[in-house]
Amino acid sequence: MPRSFYDEVGGRPVFETIVDRFYEIAIADPMLRPLFATADAATTRRRITAFFVQYWGGPHDYSRERGNPRLALRHSLFRIGRAEHDAWLAAMREALEGPELTAEQRTAFYGYLVAAAARLINHAP
Repeated sequence: MPRSFYDEVGGRPVFETIVDRFYEIAIADPMLRPLFATADAATTRRRITAFFVQYWGGPHDYSRERGNPRLALRHSLFRIGRAEHDAWLAAMREALEGPELTAEQRTAFYGYLVAAAARLINHAP
C-alpha cells in the first residue's frame, strides 16, 4: 500500500511546525494580522493543522470535529481580496521553508495552497 503524503513528510509534527511558523509570519504581517490575531488563536491553529493533516492523508480529526471542510463557506466571514490572497500565499511559502521537506514535497504542498487560495477570494477591488 502506498504511503500518504502525510506519512512521507513525517506526520502531524511537520504540519504543526508549518502552521506554527505560518502564524509567526502572519501575526507580523499588517495585512494578515487582523485575520489571524484572534482571542482563540490556539483553536484556530489546531483546526488548520487538523485540516492539513486530514487533507494529506492523516487521521480525520478535522471532519470528526468540524464536519465537511467547506472552505469557501468558512472563509466567507472574512474579506479576502487579491492582496490578502497574495499575502497569505507568501506567508505560507515562507512557512514551508521551515520544516525538512524535499523540494518535491514543498512544490506539491504549495501547489495545493495556490489552488485552494484562489477559491477563497470573495472581494474584488
